[in-house]
Amino acid sequence: MSDMSLTRTTPPTSLPATAAPTRSRSLASVGAPSQTQSQPEIQRSASQPQLFKAPQTHADPSSEAQSKIESTPSSTVGQNQQMMQTSRDAIMADATANPFAELVPALAAPLTEAQSYAELKKCFEFSGVTLQRLDDGTPNISAKDLMLMSHNPLASTQAKKESEVFRFFCKSEFSSENPNFLDQAYQLSKLEPGSTQFDRQLTHIVNRHIGTSSEEQVNIPWGQREKIITAHRDYQLAQAANPQDPQAISAARAKLIKGISASVVEVNGLMGDTFQRFSIQSAHNHKFRNAHVLSSAAREFRHASRMEKAQIRDHIKLYNNYQKSLTDPHWEAKEIAAKRRHERATNRTIQASGAQPGTFKFALYNTFVRPWKSW
Repeated sequence: MSDMSLTRTTPPTSLPATAAPTRSRSLASVGAPSQTQSQPEIQRSASQPQLFKAPQTHADPSSEAQSKIESTPSSTVGQNQQMMQTSRDAIMADATANPFAELVPALAAPLTEAQSYAELKKCFEFSGVTLQRLDDGTPNISAKDLMLMSHNPLASTQAKKESEVFRFFCKSEFSSENPNFLDQAYQLSKLEPGSTQFDRQLTHIVNRHIGTSSEEQVNIPWGQREKIITAHRDYQLAQAANPQDPQAISAARAKLIKGISASVVEVNGLMGDTFQRFSIQSAHNHKFRNAHVLSSAAREFRHASRMEKAQIRDHIKLYNNYQKSLTDPHWEAKEIAAKRRHERATNRTIQASGAQPGTFKFALYNTFVRPWKSW
């Protein structure tokens, strides 16, 4: 064992072993055991407290690493380098990989014109061509199917008539823009995409029912309205800027058609509230006018509804006037003009007969002759 109480690593080859400071060695030698002591005694003395401690010297890490590298076989060094390179590649692969890649959904493919047109046609699919009623007389049909009955050539006469009455009911509630919009969208679904009529119908729907200053603006969410207006503007820009690029025009048209389809779904939802109120009135009219459903309960209802006969008569009159307005918008002015012409002709006839108002002759003429001539 050396003179130092603390173990020391192998000194560099450039320095001799006797290069340690003399003072440190003399201080350490005070408490150091002699060389003649046995190994157990050295261990016991090491456990005893020392009065003086030698300065602690630190090992040179570079020399230790160099000695380890020199003592390690070349095969072991190559294996260690290969393992380090493999672990480094694995760490870099984990670092470059996105841990949230599985959580983020993949981007959907852009919507094509054929897909958007298929969605539009799907909005106008319906089943059944007849109108069924429940026990209380309410129509057992959805508002969407009832609206489409007027366009279905296979629908029954009763179903078509009920559809027209429902349209008139919407008009009486000042919501005629909803059935008008659905009619325009239905006509759009029957046209060929990309044709001149199809593009004209698209522009007409946006300008009349979707725009912020439209005449018959439908009640759709503001964000959805902005998307349709933006899609229509992009569609017009694509037609003007790239008339020879059908792909850009088709992509812009697909977005616009998708917006129209979403608006059709939204308006169908709004029509549900109107249809609930219409069902009550439809049941009343059905019980009052249809003799095939008269039972004891129906007779009681008819007896209780006699006071409402005038109101029902007014509704029927309004409906008949609405039917006239579909064929001739100026029918009311024409009837008023014909009635005035008839009154003027009758007055001239009475004046020519010499009958004066207030006389018996005038009363007889006005009671018998005038109705006969008017008939």
